[in-house]
Amino acid sequence: MRKYLILFFLFALLLPLAGCTGPRLGEEFALSPGDSVVINSEGLRIKFLEVTEDSRCPQGVTCIWAGQVSCLVEVGDTKKTEQLKLTQTGGTSEFSVQTYGSYDLHFNVEPYPVAGQTIEKDDYQLVLIVGKTAGK
Repeated sequence: MRKYLILFFLFALLLPLAGCTGPRLGEEFALSPGDSVVINSEGLRIKFLEVTEDSRCPQGVTCIWAGQVSCLVEVGDTKKTEQLKLTQTGGTSEFSVQTYGSYDLHFNVEPYPVAGQTIEKDDYQLVLIVGKTAGK
């Protein structure tokens, strides 16, 4: 009986850890507005709050200015978090880079606007790759 009780407690302790395989440094992942993720090896938490601006020139349209898209994210650890504005220039699908402390946040905002189509706020995806800043 005691053996089963010990096994039960071990199982109860390990069960919550089974779903805690968050992304690692250098690994691509995507967040929808309101989603958050923790890079366990660093204790770094990132939450995608919202898209605050999307003035990117839509595909199929000729524009004078490429426009930009800006997202508000919350970044930090268990002790301190701060809001960070990530801004990407329009006209490209290349990742932009924003530095936060000793991390580089490589990001891309999807989908890219198309002429005549509206992107709903919940349809946005923030695609991220988090890496260590060179030299840190």
